[in-house]
Amino acid sequence: MICSKRLIASLVVVFPALAQAQTTLYSEDFSGDGLSTAVGTLDDTAGVAWQGASFFLNNGQIDSPGAGNARGPLLLPFNPEANKIYTATGTMTVGTGNTLNFGFSQFIDNIRFHNQAGLTGWAYMFTGPTGQDAYEGPRALGDGNVLVGTNEVLGTDPVTLKIILDTTGTQWTASFYVNDLVFTENMEVTGLADASVGSINYVGFSAGNSLSDLDSLDSFSLTVTDVTVPADLDADGDVDDADFGIAFAAFTGPGGVSESPADLDNDGDVDDADFGIAFAAFTGPGGSASVPEPATLTVAALAGLMFVRRRRHA
Repeated sequence: MICSKRLIASLVVVFPALAQAQTTLYSEDFSGDGLSTAVGTLDDTAGVAWQGASFFLNNGQIDSPGAGNARGPLLLPFNPEANKIYTATGTMTVGTGNTLNFGFSQFIDNIRFHNQAGLTGWAYMFTGPTGQDAYEGPRALGDGNVLVGTNEVLGTDPVTLKIILDTTGTQWTASFYVNDLVFTENMEVTGLADASVGSINYVGFSAGNSLSDLDSLDSFSLTVTDVTVPADLDADGDVDDADFGIAFAAFTGPGGVSESPADLDNDGDVDDADFGIAFAAFTGPGGSASVPEPATLTVAALAGLMFVRRRRHA
């Protein structure tokens, strides 16, 4: 098969980076009157009720007489899915209190994320008068949390903590930021233990002891970016020979009728165009089903057209 430069150029245009739509799952501006608890109030986007300790008020402030030395969370239910990138962002002010925690949690109970008796926080951060800490995962039976970094003073009140939870690979990862600065020097991304998969059930805040009414939660959001590649037909996180086996079995040619997920351009058939999309997304076994670089797109798309054309003329 002879391919012109025009065809090669057109393939790069036809197969650009796949769109990655970002959706806001939760948001909260804590704009209540401060006369009642935040527990039971609904977040601003999904209308889901906050759960946890009643000393968090609906304006984000801490009811210090009600809190005393108590510890407790303010959380929303959350179960991450594979092949997505979640961004949790929380802005808070720590006055003369101890610490406010932010991130993902396995349980909801009257303890802070950094619990000494069980599995609680996954991919979470502290902020307090002495700076910020970040942790990969929970403390298990006194073994200690896996500390990513500690006492890095990257922000002053109010402080915005951001955690990016990436579930696109076989090992989930987390990235930590303070006021949009990378939290850990030379360690922007840290892998989470395998136990994190299926163990995250909540997202939000948690409070340490010695709280004051100068401590407050200012805002919160959780967004998701879906990076699933349609060509991952067997949903195992890569695009490889197994996916092409499924596609070949569904091949109809132009104008055929197919309801197969291999109809990647949604035109009712499985033909050359669908295989071009699939080859552009090819990762090989164990790869991450994401978008290749432009050079890879060209080579993979050309290979796809050659392969399909051989099949048609066989």
